[in-house]
Amino acid sequence: NGAYSAFGENSWSDRGGCLWLTSFVVTTFCKAKTTGLIDVDEAKVCQSVDWIAGRQEAGGNYMDDGCVGNKRLMGSGDSDFSYTAYICTGLMSLNNSRGCSCDSNALTRAIEKCRDYLGSHTS
Repeated sequence: NGAYSAFGENSWSDRGGCLWLTSFVVTTFCKAKTTGLIDVDEAKVCQSVDWIAGRQEAGGNYMDDGCVGNKRLMGSGDSDFSYTAYICTGLMSLNNSRGCSCDSNALTRAIEKCRDYLGSHTS
C-alpha cells in the first residue's frame, strides 16, 4: 500500500502503516538518491506519497496515528500542528527534490491543504 511500519505487517503495532515513519523513509530515500549512491524505485516513493496524502484530514492537518513508541523521535510531535508541520515539510521537500519526482495531483493538493492549515494556525 506504500506505507512503512517499524515492525512489519504482522506485528502487534501494525495498523496499516505508520504515517510518521512513512514520511521519514520517503524523505530519506529521496535525499539519499541525490547522492547517486543508491537507486530508489520512484514508483514506490510515489505510492507512499499517495498513501500519505490519503491520510490527510479534511482540514489539511495530519493526526498522530500513535505508531511511534518514543515521541522524542518525532521532536515536539505532541500536537496536530507540529505533526502536520513535520509531514508537510517532507512533502514539500519532495516537490522540490532533485532526487525523486512524483508528479502527483495528490501531492500538490496535500501541500496546498497543508499550507492553508498551517497558515491558519499561526499568528
